[in-house]
Amino acid sequence: MNLFFTTFTAIGTLFIIGLVGFTVLSRRILIGNALGPLSVLAIDIALPCLLFSRFLPA
Repeated sequence: MNLFFTTFTAIGTLFIIGLVGFTVLSRRILIGNALGPLSVLAIDIALPCLLFSRFLPA
């Protein structure tokens, strides 16, 4: 059951990242060209680090 909550948290994190990105683009806070490097940073680096830190015991 703990694995389910960890997976659900990861999916929730992806949803929140997408929601923040949509909000930033819709309010024109950032230009579209800057979103590419930020998405690579968020999805390829930060999200795997978050997942591994939740799976490994403290």
